[in-house]
Amino acid sequence: MDRKKQNRLSAEWAAYGDALGFMTELADASRVQYRIGADEVQDTVPWKRKVGGYSGVKVELPAGTYSDDTQLRLATSRAIRGDGAFNVAAFAKVELPAWANYALGAGVGSKEAASNLARTSATWYSNFFDSKKATYISVGGNGAAMRIQPHVWAAPDLHNLNSIFLDVIRNSVCTHGHVRGIVGACFHASSLSFALLNGRAANLAELKVMVNQLRSVVDVVNNDGDLRMFWLSVWSGCNKISFEEAVAQVVQEMLDDINILEPLGEGILEDVYPQAVNALGGLTPSSRGSGTKTAILASFVSLLADTSAPKDALLKIVNVFGSDTDSIATMAGAIIGSCTDQECEGAVQDRDYIRVEAERLTLIAKGGEASSFRYPNLRSWKPARAAVDSIGIIDGHLWLNGIDRIEAISSSPVAKISGDLIGWFRLSFGQTILVRSRSEPRNIARERVSNELNLEKSESRFAAEPPDRLRDLFEQDEGQKVSNDGHGKVVTSGLEGLTLNEMLQKIIGGGFSPEMIGQALLQQVDEGGNDFVERGIALTSNVLTAYEARVKRRRK
Repeated sequence: MDRKKQNRLSAEWAAYGDALGFMTELADASRVQYRIGADEVQDTVPWKRKVGGYSGVKVELPAGTYSDDTQLRLATSRAIRGDGAFNVAAFAKVELPAWANYALGAGVGSKEAASNLARTSATWYSNFFDSKKATYISVGGNGAAMRIQPHVWAAPDLHNLNSIFLDVIRNSVCTHGHVRGIVGACFHASSLSFALLNGRAANLAELKVMVNQLRSVVDVVNNDGDLRMFWLSVWSGCNKISFEEAVAQVVQEMLDDINILEPLGEGILEDVYPQAVNALGGLTPSSRGSGTKTAILASFVSLLADTSAPKDALLKIVNVFGSDTDSIATMAGAIIGSCTDQECEGAVQDRDYIRVEAERLTLIAKGGEASSFRYPNLRSWKPARAAVDSIGIIDGHLWLNGIDRIEAISSSPVAKISGDLIGWFRLSFGQTILVRSRSEPRNIARERVSNELNLEKSESRFAAEPPDRLRDLFEQDEGQKVSNDGHGKVVTSGLEGLTLNEMLQKIIGGGFSPEMIGQALLQQVDEGGNDFVERGIALTSNVLTAYEARVKRRRK
C-alpha cells in the first residue's frame, strides 16, 4: 500500500471529520439550527459560534474550521523531529501554553492542563494540577486520543506497537492523568496502525485482541526511565490503586463495552450507530467524552463504514446530536481515511499545511531526510503565564510566543471581548488561528521565540539515534550498591538498598517524615557513585510533588 497516500488521506479525512463534528459538538437540535441555519449537517459550511465563555462574543467561522482536535494534532506533528524523536518537552512547554490562546472547542481538562504548564515548575511529567475546574488524575477524556495520530503516521514499524505507545503515553500524560485518557489514546493508535497495515478497519474480535494488548502499557511505562521515575512514582502516590490495577480495570471496561456492541456489529451503520452511542453512554454528560468509549465508537463506525464513501459515515456520526461528534468523527476519519482511495473534497481549513505535515511524517516513517520545527531554547524558556500574553510584539510584528510570526487576515473582522481583541490570524507556515490579544500587546524578548527561519534540516532517522535524556536513576547498578566495609556508613530507617522509587513509596507511606526525607537524601552520597546530585534532585522533585498533592487533598 502507498503509505504516503494513506497518511495524507488519513490526515485530511480526520480534519474533515473534525470540521463536520465541530458544528454539532455537544449540541441539541436548536443549537445546531442556530449555528448552521439548518436542521442537520450535510457538509462543511460557514457558521457562527460564541467564544470566550459567558462574556464572549459571536464569531463567524469559515467553512471547514476545525477544533482543538486538529489544532493539537498539528501541534503534536510539529513536535516530532525530523529524526522521528518526539520532542515532548517542547510540546508541553511551548505548544500547549501557546495553544491555550487559540484553542477552539477545548475540554476543561485539557485547558486546565495547558494553563498549568505555563508555570515554571510544571513539566510534561509533573503536571499534577488540582484546580477548582479539574484535577489532573481525574482527566480521562479523549483530549489525548484525538491528537496522537501523528505518532502512528511517523512510525517506521507499525507492528511495533510498544514503540508507538511510548510516544503516545508521553504525549498523553502532558494533560491526562486518568488511565482512561491514556489507554484510550493507545487503543486509537493501535486501531489506526491496524488500518494502515491492512487497508481495512479491525473487526470486533480483532478489537478485543487490541484491547487485551493494552495491558503492555504497564511495561512501556515501567521500562521508560522518565515515565517511571518522574511520572509514575508521583501518580502512584496520588492514587489508591497501582497503575497495573488501574490499567486492568480500564481494559475490562473496554472489553465490556465491545461486548455491548457485538449484537450491533452486523447491522447497517445508519441504523445501529445511534444505538451504539446510547448503549455506551455517549449521550450522558459524565461519560460521553470518555477517552475509551469515544475511541471504541470511532473504531466501530470505521468497521461498518463504506470506505468508498467516507463522508457518508462521518455524517452519520456528526448528526447524532448531544454526543462528542467532532472527536468521534476525527478519529473515525483518520481510520477510514487510511483505508480509502476517495479524495476528501469538502472544505477543510489549512488543507495545504495539513498535507505538508502528513508528507513530512511519511518521510520520517521511511527514514528519509525530513525537516524539524525550531523551538526556543528550553533551558531559558518561560511561557507567558496568561494565555492572552502569548500574543506579543517583536520588532513591531505580532508573534505567537515560541511558535511564529502571525499576520492578520484582512477579510476577517476583529472583535472585542472583555477589553481584549479577538480575530483570525495566519502563521507563516500556513496554519490559521483565532487569537485573543490585549489591545496593546506586550513586547516579547527576541531570545524567547524561535528563529524566524523555523525549519531546519535534520539527519536521517537511521544516521544516529538520539541518546537517552535521562539515566535510569531509580535502579541501582553494581557500582551503586551499599558497601559493607563500614567506612562512613550510617544506618537509615530501613532505606538501605532501596531504589529511589521504593524509597519514595516508603517516604509517602511514612507520612513524609522530615527525618526520613533527610536521611534518604544523605544516603545518596553514602551509597557512592558520581550521580548523587542527580539522584538527590530526582528524589526531591518527586517528594515535593507528591507532598503537594496530599496537602491539596487535605484542604478539600
